[in-house]
Amino acid sequence: PPSRAGIRACRADARGAIDSVQRYSPLQSVPPTLADKLPRPELVFVEGEASRLVGGTWTRLSIDDSIVEGDSLRTGADGRIEIRFGERAAVRMLENSLIVIRRAAFSGETRIEIAVDSGTLLNKVGTLVGAECFELRTNMAIVGVRGTEFTLSVAADKATRIAVKKGRVTVLARSPSFESIEEAAGENLLARFVVDAVLVLSPSVDEGQELVIR
Repeated sequence: PPSRAGIRACRADARGAIDSVQRYSPLQSVPPTLADKLPRPELVFVEGEASRLVGGTWTRLSIDDSIVEGDSLRTGADGRIEIRFGERAAVRMLENSLIVIRRAAFSGETRIEIAVDSGTLLNKVGTLVGAECFELRTNMAIVGVRGTEFTLSVAADKATRIAVKKGRVTVLARSPSFESIEEAAGENLLARFVVDAVLVLSPSVDEGQELVIR
C-alpha cells in the first residue's frame, strides 16, 4: 500500500499544481444544458434503526422514502441500509454510520460524492468513463474509483481505513490547499483539469490491499 511519505508527496504535488493554476484568471463557466438531471438514488434495503435528518430532526427511514442530494443519513447499533445510484453504484451503510449525500447528479455524466463522518460503507461501483466520478470523502482522505468493490471505514478517532476487494481506488490525503482549488473547479476549466489529474495520479490501493490514514 502507499506509504505516508507517498501521500505527503502527492499533497505537495497538489499544492504546486494549485499555485500554478491560481496565477491564471478563471475561464468562462460552462453553462448547464437542458439534459441536466438528477440521478435517482433508490433506497432498496432498510434494516433496524435508520434515519434521515429532516428540518433539524432525525426521522426514521422506511423503504418507500426518496433519497435526494443533500440528505444526511445515519444508522444505529442494529441499522443497515442500501442505496443504489441507478446502474452505476450501490452503497450499503453498516451499523453506527453517518453520511451526507453531497452530490448525486447526472450532467451528461455520473458524478456521485458522499461525505462519510463515521461508520462503514460497502461499495460496489460499475465502470465509469470520461469525467464521470464516484468519490467518498472523510476528514482525512478523498477516495476515488472508476469501477471496483471496496470497504471504507471511519473510526472514532477519524482514522480512515480502505480495503479493496476488487479493482483499485485512489486515495488523496485532505488538505486546505486542494480543497480551495476544488471550489474553483466548477467555474475554471483548468482548475477542473488539475483536480482530475491530481486524483488520477494519487497513490492507489489495489485489489487485496488495505490502507489506513490517520
